[in-house]
Amino acid sequence: MAYEFRGSMVVYLTLLATSSFTPSWRRATIIFLTAYSICLGNLLGDVPFCSGMLLADLSIVITKRSNSHSGTINPRSGLLSLLKNSWAILLALVALVICSFPPEGGQDLATWSQFLDHCADLLFPPHCTNPIFYPILMEKG
Repeated sequence: MAYEFRGSMVVYLTLLATSSFTPSWRRATIIFLTAYSICLGNLLGDVPFCSGMLLADLSIVITKRSNSHSGTINPRSGLLSLLKNSWAILLALVALVICSFPPEGGQDLATWSQFLDHCADLLFPPHCTNPIFYPILMEKG
């Protein structure tokens, strides 16, 4: 519950602070906050909420651009409409792959989890860890 409350406050305060910014500066600020959270190793705290803000902004931008196109034929419009219609499905598939990573060991048992582990080693700093809260929950229960 503490993550959700903190994340909600991060979203609210970020949008409140950047409400007078232009959309491109707002995106740059949110990307900076996401990168800062990743460098600090705060993967469960702010990164999902900042990513949600970026995805919401992406959805608004794609909708505005698709509505503002005129009736002229543009070779890139086919790619844009394909992206507009399938980005949510592709994002859901990527999320399913990432969320299927084993939380408590066993990464070396499957090839896909070894690949995800290797990608995480390349993308995130070495001090960035994902804490496991299962022993804490077991002690309380």
